[in-house]
Amino acid sequence: MSELQDPETTARTLGISKQQLAVLRLRGAGPRFLRVGRLVRYDIEDVKKFVESQKRLSTSDAVATA
Repeated sequence: MSELQDPETTARTLGISKQQLAVLRLRGAGPRFLRVGRLVRYDIEDVKKFVESQKRLSTSDAVATA
């Protein structure tokens, strides 16, 4: 297992707000996450994979679902 990040750090890494990250999590459209009790954590490797999956060559490229 690699490093785990809290939502604040992950949101900063992605350049979005914590609220936007929570909405992505709710919709199943963001990086994979795990719960440790009541705490939400993100594996840094899953965050990197999510970022890679979002790369596009043009605005007409299909959006992949997470």
